[in-house]
Amino acid sequence: MRSALALAAAFSAVYGALAAPPVPVNLTVSDIVRAGNHLDMAEDTVTEWDGHLYTFQPGALPQQLFRVRGLTTSRAVPTTVGGYDLLQRELFLYYHPNTDTLATTFTSPWDAQTYPVVHTQNNPVYTVLDNTTYVGRNSGDATTVTLSTINSFVNPLNSNDATRAVLAPFSGNLTNITTLDTTTYTFPTSLLPATGKPQSLTNVSISRTRVLSVLPFMNAPASVAASTTLLLVVTGRKVEDGIDGISEDLQTELETSKLWAYEDAPVSRDDAGSGAQKASPNGTNEWLDFSTSAVFNKWRMNQTDAFPIQDVGDWCDA
Repeated sequence: MRSALALAAAFSAVYGALAAPPVPVNLTVSDIVRAGNHLDMAEDTVTEWDGHLYTFQPGALPQQLFRVRGLTTSRAVPTTVGGYDLLQRELFLYYHPNTDTLATTFTSPWDAQTYPVVHTQNNPVYTVLDNTTYVGRNSGDATTVTLSTINSFVNPLNSNDATRAVLAPFSGNLTNITTLDTTTYTFPTSLLPATGKPQSLTNVSISRTRVLSVLPFMNAPASVAASTTLLLVVTGRKVEDGIDGISEDLQTELETSKLWAYEDAPVSRDDAGSGAQKASPNGTNEWLDFSTSAVFNKWRMNQTDAFPIQDVGDWCDA
């Protein structure tokens, strides 16, 4: 039996070595949209996420802070230059590691203090896909393509004298905030025919890594904020039935917390909630909510049951 297993292992190694390596394949912007969204601008696309949030400092191993679950609702709108404007709402909820229990408090690894958790509610989020060639890798049955998006914005907690004295310390006194999203789509090569392409691809595997600064609710000192990076590592699935097809417990959380805004994507950059970020190719209101009294005062008063913040959208009454 051992010899048979050894022979099988040797055969697999030889076969793998002889297999043809992935070859480059040129993809269009419409291929990218079909992988992550839908070519019909009337159609919302819902992506459900599951993964982990880690803290990383040079010279140390990453430390898991939370399990992360959530969703993105998005709409792809054609631009006048042949690209697409992705209009999105993004919700990431933080859970105790390796559980289905929503986290309400966070014990800081830097000062051992406990703080209320402020979940990530980015509404809206904008991303532009340029009309260009995207190089993927074709390994036969599967095609893979990876995209990176940088979002840089002025720290709203440290942008003027009125907010700086009170709020800047909660962001480590950082002046600018930059995030880097790297997203990989893997889908069957058979879905890329020369003609008769579907408007949205099915059976798509999605992985995303987001590199970002320490979040304000973590109340990290300036020395930590300057040297520490957060890594959000999640996998996603396009939900074929839209918002009705997400996991039952996530659906329950949306209803219980009245997060109805995240059930639909924006229809334009002038949707309710849009601000200065609508003028940036890649823009969001990340961190802005923490500077509002509706969030900061509740966080400071340790009102852990206030989060996530109710967001019913502009289409219904609470």
